[in-house]
Amino acid sequence: MHQEHKSGDKMFVDYTGDKLSFVDQTTGEVVPTEVFVAILGSSQLTYVEASITQRKEAFIGSCENALHYYGGMHKP
Repeated sequence: MHQEHKSGDKMFVDYTGDKLSFVDQTTGEVVPTEVFVAILGSSQLTYVEASITQRKEAFIGSCENALHYYGGMHKP
């Protein structure tokens, strides 16, 4: 479904359903990670980041990182 978005108006954020994992080099343990995704509505520019949890602190940090990646916030 095609949707129209004003440039700089919306950033859609969520975690993916599937988790990724990595191997801790010191312990050999397989550590599951959450995958955060942010997409700008108009340009479809996408930011993806792995984090250990979906806790509030991690979510806010990922949103901040996405805004830095996009070059800041739109000012009306």
